[in-house]
Amino acid sequence: MYRWPAVQEAAEATRYQPRPDLPFPHLATPPTKHAESKNSLNSAANIILGRRSAQRFDARHTMPKQVFIQMIEALLPVARFPWNTLASHPLINLILFIHRVEGITPGLYLLLRAPRLAAQLSQSLNSQFLCQPVLEIPEHIPLQLLTPAPSTALYRTARSLHCHQDIAANACFAVGMLAEYNAAISHDASSYRDMHREAGLIGQVLYLQAESHGLRGTGIGCFFDEPVHQLLGLADDTFQTIYHFTVGLPLEDSRISTTFTFEPTTI
Repeated sequence: MYRWPAVQEAAEATRYQPRPDLPFPHLATPPTKHAESKNSLNSAANIILGRRSAQRFDARHTMPKQVFIQMIEALLPVARFPWNTLASHPLINLILFIHRVEGITPGLYLLLRAPRLAAQLSQSLNSQFLCQPVLEIPEHIPLQLLTPAPSTALYRTARSLHCHQDIAANACFAVGMLAEYNAAISHDASSYRDMHREAGLIGQVLYLQAESHGLRGTGIGCFFDEPVHQLLGLADDTFQTIYHFTVGLPLEDSRISTTFTFEPTTI
Protein backbone atom coordinates (compact mmCIF):
# COMPACT_ATOMS: atom_id res chain seq x y z
CA MET A 1 0.00 0.00 0.00
CA TYR A 2 2.86 2.37 0.76
CA ARG A 3 5.13 1.32 -2.09
CA TRP A 4 5.09 3.20 -5.35
CA PRO A 5 7.61 1.49 -7.66
CA ALA A 6 6.63 3.76 -10.57
CA VAL A 7 8.05 6.74 -8.66
CA GLN A 8 11.45 5.10 -8.34
CA GLU A 9 11.36 4.03 -11.99
CA ALA A 10 10.57 7.58 -13.09
CA ALA A 11 13.36 8.97 -10.89
CA GLU A 12 15.90 6.61 -12.43
CA ALA A 13 14.69 7.18 -15.99
CA THR A 14 14.88 10.98 -15.70
CA ARG A 15 18.19 11.25 -13.90
CA TYR A 16 20.33 14.07 -15.27
CA GLN A 17 23.26 13.07 -17.49
CA PRO A 18 26.00 15.73 -17.83
CA ARG A 19 26.25 17.10 -21.36
CA PRO A 20 29.17 19.49 -21.83
CA ASP A 21 27.90 20.46 -25.31
CA LEU A 22 24.56 21.68 -23.95
CA PRO A 23 24.35 25.48 -24.49
CA PHE A 24 23.23 27.66 -21.62
CA PRO A 25 19.66 28.87 -22.21
CA HIS A 26 19.38 32.32 -23.77
CA LEU A 27 16.96 34.58 -21.92
CA ALA A 28 15.63 37.99 -22.87
CA THR A 29 17.19 41.11 -21.37
CA PRO A 30 15.11 42.26 -18.40
CA PRO A 31 13.52 45.72 -18.42
CA THR A 32 15.38 48.43 -16.54
CA LYS A 33 14.49 48.56 -12.86
CA HIS A 34 15.39 51.04 -10.16
CA ALA A 35 17.83 49.89 -7.49
CA GLU A 36 16.23 48.24 -4.48
CA SER A 37 16.16 50.33 -1.33
CA LYS A 38 16.95 49.02 2.13
CA ASN A 39 13.28 49.28 3.09
CA SER A 40 12.19 47.24 0.08
CA LEU A 41 14.68 44.51 1.01
CA ASN A 42 13.26 44.41 4.53
CA SER A 43 9.79 44.16 3.04
CA ALA A 44 10.96 41.27 0.87
CA ALA A 45 12.09 39.39 3.98
CA ASN A 46 8.70 39.96 5.61
CA ILE A 47 6.89 38.75 2.47
CA ILE A 48 8.99 35.61 2.19
CA LEU A 49 8.64 34.72 5.88
CA GLY A 50 4.92 35.48 5.87
CA ARG A 51 4.03 33.58 2.71
CA ARG A 52 1.02 31.29 3.18
CA SER A 53 -1.44 29.36 1.02
CA ALA A 54 -5.00 30.65 0.87
CA GLN A 55 -7.76 28.30 1.99
CA ARG A 56 -10.64 30.31 0.52
CA PHE A 57 -11.00 33.37 -1.71
CA ASP A 58 -13.38 36.33 -1.72
CA ALA A 59 -15.51 35.77 -4.84
CA ARG A 60 -16.45 39.49 -4.92
CA HIS A 61 -12.93 40.94 -5.07
CA THR A 62 -11.68 42.41 -8.35
CA MET A 63 -7.92 42.62 -8.85
CA PRO A 64 -6.63 46.06 -9.97
CA LYS A 65 -5.27 45.91 -13.51
CA GLN A 66 -1.86 47.31 -12.56
CA VAL A 67 -1.40 44.61 -9.93
CA PHE A 68 -2.27 41.95 -12.51
CA ILE A 69 0.20 43.44 -15.00
CA GLN A 70 3.00 43.41 -12.43
CA MET A 71 2.24 39.81 -11.50
CA ILE A 72 2.27 38.39 -15.02
CA GLU A 73 5.29 40.49 -16.01
CA ALA A 74 7.18 38.85 -13.14
CA LEU A 75 6.46 35.45 -14.73
CA LEU A 76 8.30 36.25 -17.96
CA PRO A 77 11.65 34.39 -18.10
CA VAL A 78 14.39 37.03 -18.38
CA ALA A 79 18.12 37.03 -17.70
CA ARG A 80 17.95 37.70 -13.98
CA PHE A 81 17.09 35.92 -10.75
CA PRO A 82 15.18 33.66 -10.36
CA TRP A 83 14.82 32.60 -14.01
CA ASN A 84 18.55 32.43 -14.68
CA THR A 85 18.83 29.61 -12.10
CA LEU A 86 17.12 27.08 -14.39
CA ALA A 87 19.24 24.70 -16.44
CA SER A 88 17.00 24.55 -19.52
CA HIS A 89 15.31 27.04 -21.78
CA PRO A 90 11.69 27.84 -20.84
CA LEU A 91 9.39 24.86 -21.33
CA ILE A 92 6.13 26.27 -19.92
CA ASN A 93 3.48 28.59 -21.30
CA LEU A 94 0.54 29.61 -19.13
CA ILE A 95 -3.20 29.23 -19.63
CA LEU A 96 -5.11 31.80 -17.56
CA PHE A 97 -8.70 31.59 -16.40
CA ILE A 98 -9.30 35.29 -15.71
CA HIS A 99 -12.38 35.82 -13.56
CA ARG A 100 -12.15 39.31 -12.09
CA VAL A 101 -9.38 41.67 -13.18
CA GLU A 102 -10.14 45.35 -13.66
CA GLY A 103 -10.54 46.20 -17.35
CA ILE A 104 -9.95 42.62 -18.56
CA THR A 105 -12.80 40.62 -20.12
CA PRO A 106 -13.42 37.34 -18.25
CA GLY A 107 -12.28 34.38 -20.29
CA LEU A 108 -9.48 32.03 -21.26
CA TYR A 109 -6.07 33.54 -22.02
CA LEU A 110 -2.56 32.45 -23.05
CA LEU A 111 0.65 33.97 -21.65
CA LEU A 112 3.35 33.04 -24.16
CA ARG A 113 6.43 32.64 -21.93
CA ALA A 114 8.27 30.47 -24.48
CA PRO A 115 7.93 32.22 -27.87
CA ARG A 116 9.86 29.42 -29.65
CA LEU A 117 6.79 27.22 -29.06
CA ALA A 118 4.32 29.70 -30.60
CA ALA A 119 4.00 27.90 -33.95
CA GLN A 120 3.46 24.49 -32.30
CA LEU A 121 0.89 25.95 -29.94
CA SER A 122 -0.96 27.55 -32.84
CA GLN A 123 -1.18 24.16 -34.55
CA SER A 124 -2.13 22.27 -31.39
CA LEU A 125 -4.69 24.54 -29.74
CA ASN A 126 -8.34 24.75 -30.73
CA SER A 127 -8.48 26.35 -34.20
CA GLN A 128 -11.48 28.44 -33.12
CA PHE A 129 -9.49 30.29 -30.47
CA LEU A 130 -9.09 33.99 -31.23
CA CYS A 131 -5.42 34.32 -30.15
CA GLN A 132 -5.82 38.10 -30.05
CA PRO A 133 -3.29 40.36 -28.28
CA VAL A 134 -4.73 42.02 -25.19
CA LEU A 135 -4.58 45.74 -25.91
CA GLU A 136 -5.07 46.71 -22.26
CA ILE A 137 -1.69 45.14 -21.41
CA PRO A 138 1.76 46.59 -22.29
CA GLU A 139 3.03 45.33 -25.64
CA HIS A 140 6.08 43.57 -24.20
CA ILE A 141 3.82 41.18 -22.24
CA PRO A 142 2.65 38.50 -24.73
CA LEU A 143 -0.85 37.91 -23.34
CA GLN A 144 -3.45 36.65 -25.80
CA LEU A 145 -7.21 36.26 -25.49
CA LEU A 146 -8.19 32.74 -26.52
CA THR A 147 -11.91 33.08 -25.90
CA PRO A 148 -14.10 35.34 -23.77
CA ALA A 149 -16.55 33.59 -21.45
CA PRO A 150 -19.54 34.66 -19.36
CA SER A 151 -18.56 34.81 -15.71
CA THR A 152 -21.01 32.07 -14.70
CA ALA A 153 -19.80 29.67 -17.40
CA LEU A 154 -16.15 30.40 -16.58
CA TYR A 155 -16.84 29.79 -12.89
CA ARG A 156 -18.39 26.38 -13.62
CA THR A 157 -15.61 25.40 -16.01
CA ALA A 158 -12.74 26.41 -13.70
CA ARG A 159 -14.38 24.69 -10.75
CA SER A 160 -15.07 21.42 -12.56
CA LEU A 161 -11.59 21.22 -14.10
CA HIS A 162 -9.95 21.64 -10.69
CA CYS A 163 -11.60 18.68 -8.97
CA HIS A 164 -14.73 20.76 -8.21
CA GLN A 165 -12.82 23.12 -5.91
CA ASP A 166 -14.30 26.57 -5.28
CA ILE A 167 -10.81 27.95 -4.79
CA ALA A 168 -10.17 27.84 -8.55
CA ALA A 169 -13.44 29.58 -9.36
CA ASN A 170 -13.56 32.22 -6.62
CA ALA A 171 -10.03 33.48 -7.27
CA CYS A 172 -9.30 36.55 -9.38
CA PHE A 173 -7.50 34.29 -11.83
CA ALA A 174 -6.28 30.71 -12.08
CA VAL A 175 -3.27 29.44 -14.03
CA GLY A 176 -2.64 26.19 -15.87
CA MET A 177 1.04 25.44 -16.62
CA LEU A 178 1.23 23.96 -20.11
CA ALA A 179 4.62 22.37 -20.75
CA GLU A 180 6.35 21.25 -23.92
CA TYR A 181 6.26 17.53 -23.26
CA ASN A 182 6.87 14.77 -25.81
CA ALA A 183 9.66 16.40 -27.82
CA ALA A 184 11.48 17.65 -24.73
CA ILE A 185 11.44 14.27 -22.97
CA SER A 186 12.29 12.35 -26.14
CA HIS A 187 15.35 14.54 -26.61
CA ASP A 188 16.44 14.39 -22.96
CA ALA A 189 14.50 12.46 -20.32
CA SER A 190 15.77 14.75 -17.57
CA SER A 191 13.61 17.48 -19.11
CA TYR A 192 10.78 15.86 -17.16
CA ARG A 193 12.47 17.13 -13.99
CA ASP A 194 13.30 20.50 -15.57
CA MET A 195 9.68 21.25 -16.43
CA HIS A 196 8.55 20.47 -12.89
CA ARG A 197 11.31 22.66 -11.42
CA GLU A 198 10.16 25.48 -13.71
CA ALA A 199 6.54 24.91 -12.65
CA GLY A 200 7.57 25.08 -9.01
CA LEU A 201 9.46 28.32 -9.58
CA ILE A 202 6.47 29.86 -11.37
CA GLY A 203 4.35 28.93 -8.36
CA GLN A 204 6.79 30.47 -5.89
CA VAL A 205 6.94 33.72 -7.88
CA LEU A 206 3.14 33.85 -7.89
CA TYR A 207 3.06 33.20 -4.13
CA LEU A 208 5.42 36.09 -3.39
CA GLN A 209 3.88 38.46 -5.93
CA ALA A 210 0.46 37.83 -4.42
CA GLU A 211 1.70 38.45 -0.87
CA SER A 212 3.42 41.66 -1.91
CA HIS A 213 0.10 43.05 -3.16
CA GLY A 214 -1.97 42.03 -0.15
CA LEU A 215 -3.34 38.97 -1.93
CA ARG A 216 -2.61 35.27 -1.60
CA GLY A 217 -1.98 32.28 -3.82
CA THR A 218 -2.55 28.56 -3.67
CA GLY A 219 -1.00 25.75 -5.68
CA ILE A 220 -3.58 23.30 -7.05
CA GLY A 221 -2.23 19.79 -7.46
CA CYS A 222 -5.66 18.26 -8.04
CA PHE A 223 -7.01 18.90 -11.53
CA PHE A 224 -8.34 16.81 -14.41
CA ASP A 225 -5.66 16.93 -17.08
CA GLU A 226 -7.61 15.24 -19.89
CA PRO A 227 -10.62 17.59 -19.62
CA VAL A 228 -8.17 20.53 -19.56
CA HIS A 229 -6.65 19.20 -22.78
CA GLN A 230 -10.12 18.80 -24.31
CA LEU A 231 -10.94 22.40 -23.43
CA LEU A 232 -7.76 23.56 -25.17
CA GLY A 233 -8.22 21.26 -28.17
CA LEU A 234 -5.05 19.27 -27.51
CA ALA A 235 -5.15 15.89 -29.24
CA ASP A 236 -1.78 14.38 -28.26
CA ASP A 237 1.08 14.76 -25.79
CA THR A 238 2.94 17.52 -27.62
CA PHE A 239 1.93 19.66 -24.64
CA GLN A 240 0.93 18.58 -21.15
CA THR A 241 -0.63 20.51 -18.29
CA ILE A 242 1.50 19.67 -15.27
CA TYR A 243 0.48 22.03 -12.47
CA HIS A 244 -2.09 24.71 -11.66
CA PHE A 245 -2.20 27.77 -9.42
CA THR A 246 -4.73 30.36 -8.32
CA VAL A 247 -4.54 33.92 -6.92
CA GLY A 248 -7.08 36.11 -5.14
CA LEU A 249 -8.06 37.92 -1.96
CA PRO A 250 -8.00 35.40 0.91
CA LEU A 251 -10.76 34.86 3.44
CA GLU A 252 -9.25 34.12 6.83
CA ASP A 253 -10.49 31.09 8.73
CA SER A 254 -11.37 32.33 12.22
CA ARG A 255 -10.93 28.80 13.60
CA ILE A 256 -7.18 28.99 13.00
CA SER A 257 -5.16 30.56 15.81
CA THR A 258 -1.57 31.75 15.86
CA THR A 259 0.77 31.09 18.75
CA PHE A 260 4.19 32.58 19.33
CA THR A 261 7.27 30.72 20.46
CA PHE A 262 9.82 32.52 22.59
CA GLU A 263 13.53 31.98 22.29
CA PRO A 264 15.22 31.02 25.59
CA THR A 265 17.20 33.85 27.13
CA THR A 266 20.85 33.28 27.94
CA ILE A 267 21.82 34.66 31.36
